[in-house]
Amino acid sequence: MRALLLASAALVCLAVPASAASRPDCGKTIKMHGVLSRAQFQCGFSRYSEAMMDEARSCSRQVGDKAVKSNLKSGMTLFDQRESEWGHDVVCSKILADFPKIIAR
Repeated sequence: MRALLLASAALVCLAVPASAASRPDCGKTIKMHGVLSRAQFQCGFSRYSEAMMDEARSCSRQVGDKAVKSNLKSGMTLFDQRESEWGHDVVCSKILADFPKIIAR
């Protein structure tokens, strides 16, 4: 259970929203986009925040193709690892609970 909570905290850290006063950490934003994009398709979610996609696009222009590919892959891999560790239904439910303003069924 402790490992589940620690791993959940790692996913939540990716979701720290950027305020208007601060620049987002584009690496984390793109990695989170990788996690949530993978979740959208693997879990069958139908809604994905347009604002999140806009933020990921904006960050993509700032960091370049190599960093985008690396961070997207890292995010998708993180989703796959959690799915293997926790199980499909648990990881999908956890993502819905942790990111209700970004992703939905």
